[in-house]
Amino acid sequence: MRISKAGLLAWALVAMLALGGGRVAPAEVSAEGAYKAGVAAMKAHDFAGAIPDLKYAADRGVFLAEYYLARLYAIDGQTFTDHRRAFSLLRALVMANRTADPYTDKRAPFVANAERILALYYRRGLPEAGIPAE
Repeated sequence: MRISKAGLLAWALVAMLALGGGRVAPAEVSAEGAYKAGVAAMKAHDFAGAIPDLKYAADRGVFLAEYYLARLYAIDGQTFTDHRRAFSLLRALVMANRTADPYTDKRAPFVANAERILALYYRRGLPEAGIPAE
């Protein structure tokens, strides 16, 4: 029986996690795999633990990782709260996807919600990003 490198890596990851090896080094995970790990952490309400995985995936262009990372940074009162970074990520996401067709593009609802959050930032103001309140 022939085992591929991906299959061997999957078995190694399972063994490492079973033996208590902890998190997998990002270099061993695809961007999509990191995104899925981040979503799993969010579903388990481990928001701080989701950030490294989502950041890894977002840095590699995974659209939903960019969106969820920005949403996490925008949560008030957390150790990882960073409204300036949330604003920056949301603005970049909106600018890069402003032509998303609301009828056919699956990104459109996320882009619209990002625009809504940006509007709130503009209305309330964000001094750390140089945005005065209205």
